[in-house]
Order: sequence, then C-alpha cells, then structure tokens
Amino acid sequence: MTQPASPDRRPLERFLALAQAFKVESAWSDDTELQRWAAIVLSQSERAPGELVRATRTVISDWRAQVRWWRDTAGSARAFLAATLVLDSLPVSAFLRELERVRDRFRALRLPRSGLAESLALAVLLRGAKDARVDDARLQRIAELYQRVKQDHRFLLGSGDLPTLALLATTDESANEIGRRVEELYGDLRSRGFRASSALLPIPHLLFFHPTPDRRACARFEELWTQFKEHGLHMHSGDYDEVALLSFAPGGPAAVAKRVLAHRERIRDELRPKPGRDASFSLACATTFLELSERAPDAARLAHLQAAVQVRSVIVARQAAMLAASGGAH
Repeated sequence: MTQPASPDRRPLERFLALAQAFKVESAWSDDTELQRWAAIVLSQSERAPGELVRATRTVISDWRAQVRWWRDTAGSARAFLAATLVLDSLPVSAFLRELERVRDRFRALRLPRSGLAESLALAVLLRGAKDARVDDARLQRIAELYQRVKQDHRFLLGSGDLPTLALLATTDESANEIGRRVEELYGDLRSRGFRASSALLPIPHLLFFHPTPDRRACARFEELWTQFKEHGLHMHSGDYDEVALLSFAPGGPAAVAKRVLAHRERIRDELRPKPGRDASFSLACATTFLELSERAPDAARLAHLQAAVQVRSVIVARQAAMLAASGGAH
C-alpha cells in the first residue's frame, strides 16, 4: 500500500529525481512524456527513485509477458498503470484478471467501449484497494451515473469520461443527486464564459469533491484561470483539468499561480528532452498541487485521477494527429 507522507517530502524534487531515473535506464522504445506522468504517480512514495523505476520496469515486463500485443488495449498508458500498481503493491496478474471481469461487466451494462478508458477507470477504482477487486455495486453505479449525465449531455459524454465517473461512483450519494449537482456545476462554469465542450464536461466531476460550496468551487476555478491569463499564459480547454485540480490547493490564487510558474521553470530547465509548453504546465500543476495539498485526505486520489486524465488526453491527441496525417496522405 502507499506509504504515509512525510512532512519534509518535496514532490517537485521527488518528481525530477524520478524522471531522471527513468532517463538513466531508458530504452529506445520508452515514451518519455508518459513516463513523466508515471513519475508524478511514483512521487507519492518515499522509496528510492531508482528502486521505484526498476520496480515499474519489472511490472511493465510482466505486463508484456502476460498480454498478447494485439490484446493490450492499455498501449502507451502501460507505464502509468504500472506505476499505479507499484504504488499500491498490486500484482499485474491480479489487475489484468480484474480488468477482464470489469470489461465484461461494462459490456453487460452497455457502457461505451474503450480499452484505454476502461483500464484507467479500473486504476482509479483500485486506488487504495487491498485485494484488486471492485465491488459490483460500484460498477453498477458507473452505469447509472453514465445514463444520468447522458440525459443532460447526450453528445458530449463518451468513453473518455469513465475514469471521472469511476471516482464519482466511489461516493454514496444517489445517481440523481450526483447528476443534479454535476449539471449545476457545469451550468455555473458555462455562465462564467467557459465553453461547452467534451473537455469541460469532466470538470464538474472533479469539482464535485471540492470542500467548499459548489458556487465557491467554480469561483475558485475561475480565479485561478484568470491568474494564469494575467501572467501571459495562453489558456485553452486542455488546461481545464489542471486548473480544477489546483482549485483544491490551499492559498490565494496569485500565490498558487506563482508557485506553478516557479515549478514550471525548474521542470523546463532540468528535464531533457525539454517538455513543451503544455506538458511543462501540466506537470507543474501536478507537483504544485501535491506540494500544497500533501496532508489533504483526498489529495492522492485527486492527483492520480488528474494524471489519468492527462495520460488519456496525450494518447487521444496523438491518435487524432496520426489519423489526420494518414487522411492527408491520400
């Protein structure tokens, strides 16, 4: 299981050390960008960086040995999922067994198919689990929540929302009550000028867990967004989940934004190859959140969910770019 946090642990330094450890033992087939999200997950452990990276590589090797390549729907997310298993001390065989069972249940519940999103949703559900087993009632709740949110967003809701719906399914509120609050949060964000999109839809799923009243949570999101724009950052819908995560962090919006920019500068200065604008901002938001919210009870699972969302976004964006390039070649 995840080891308890130490008061003097510094997530940014831990992340940089882990990213460097991945690079030292790199192979030609490694995906550096997605390995860095694995490093974000592993930064929550106090084990030595080299030990964590070796353990993650062992899990990846075990994964490859147990899954035929044509059936491995996790694909590039494998490093992130492996890091999750290392953090929670879960064996690959148990995860893959449960993944097969969960997929069958999702089919029976008529949820949209996506091997990647299903794998990430299971990783969310298993965070902190003791036996790599998901209660069937939680899977049923995901289906109920999917149908409830679909009533309001028939054309925006898709398989990509399974990980955030999985987190919502861990609560005990009724699907109708969750759906009502999620829609009110969505409407509040829309009234503040944030455009309706598939990128905005998961944000109320995150803000649902905010400790302040819903309207205040939306105001906090807007204040942080405005702060980054005032610092000259070109903000876009791809930044929604990072800002939503930061809205849980303590401190004034100006101080939080300043800390993110400081982390971003270090990340860009110290990582090679240097991450781009979007990647460095996303990683800096994650390390800043972990630094400022280290003792918050929901910090670990919120940070993990945001990392899962980022991993999926990166993979989906790449697939779209490849498809566009393929289409342009004809």
